[in-house]
Amino acid sequence: MRTLVLIDNNKDDLLFIKEAVASIDPDVQSLSFIYSEEAIAALMSKILDGPSAVFMNLKMPRRNGIQCLMELRSNPEFDALPVFLYAPKITIEVVEALKGSGITTAFEKPDTMLGWKKIIRTMLTSMDSPTVNFRALFKNSSLYIEFPSNE
Repeated sequence: MRTLVLIDNNKDDLLFIKEAVASIDPDVQSLSFIYSEEAIAALMSKILDGPSAVFMNLKMPRRNGIQCLMELRSNPEFDALPVFLYAPKITIEVVEALKGSGITTAFEKPDTMLGWKKIIRTMLTSMDSPTVNFRALFKNSSLYIEFPSNE
């Protein structure tokens, strides 16, 4: 069974994402965290057994998505863990901050359930097939930023 870790300070967004995941693949378990510190603590303490991926909001209080990502990537055990970061708006400053961070993909948060389903379906597929073309998902949109791996 695949497990997604969802980190977002907005409970409504978490529910929206969980519903989208469940509608695509009911066998995928979604674990939600409102605070990134709690998610990192759960991951580091191995309370969560082998998550398949992390979906994380960039704009969170206390510790933002970039800080959370850096802490996660500081542990070599999580080097290969796919991390998908989203924000209402991906600015050039965000792109610069994410370069070399080990992020898998960053995208602008969709406004609709259909948008979430489309993204999540592609992200779930990407975990099974590393040749998925994320650029095709967003079709010439600025919604997607590609980050080369740090290898």
